[in-house]
Amino acid sequence: MKRLPHILAGTMLSVSLVSFPAFAQQAGTPVETQAPNAPDQQPAFSGQTRAPQPPEAVSIQTEVVAEGLPHLWAMEFLPDGRMLVTAKQGAMHIIGTDGTAGPEIANVPEVLADGQGGLLDVALAPDFESSGMIFFSFAEPRNDDGNGTSVASARLVADDQGGGALEDVNVIFRQTPGYEGNKHFGSRLAFGPEGELYVTVGERSDAEPRV
Repeated sequence: MKRLPHILAGTMLSVSLVSFPAFAQQAGTPVETQAPNAPDQQPAFSGQTRAPQPPEAVSIQTEVVAEGLPHLWAMEFLPDGRMLVTAKQGAMHIIGTDGTAGPEIANVPEVLADGQGGLLDVALAPDFESSGMIFFSFAEPRNDDGNGTSVASARLVADDQGGGALEDVNVIFRQTPGYEGNKHFGSRLAFGPEGELYVTVGERSDAEPRV
């Protein structure tokens, strides 16, 4: 899945250029030196949660490519160079190569836009150029059963106004059981080398739903 390296959510999209100046701290020393948050949880091996410091730090330079956007969560580059973005409040937009945001994509399902919930990740199907299929995750309201992370497939049909619609929307995964909370929905999507779709889900933060 390809993404812009840096997104300033809610205001603009920016691209990032990186350079690698020398890093003062000795390479190989742990990045994190504070005590673990959960001292009773033991790592599988010594240093498991203490990644070593890289030998060189990354310097980031940003360039704004689009402004005035809603609170964005994720994006994918379309084959023609435009960007398909998801907005937390439940909207999808196509961003033109000139940085102009098209109108909202029609037929996006209802989302729970509360706390950390909303319209979340998006991924193009490996055969997107021929099928037009996309997959997206969202915090789904479930009436009396709380809410949860769900994943849907749909066919993206673009129009000549910079927008378009989702067709054949189908929920293919629901995290169960539902829970009446608004945190830790997880929700990254990635395709494997054989076309399998990987989905991350959260533990919903509160102690009650954790297993």
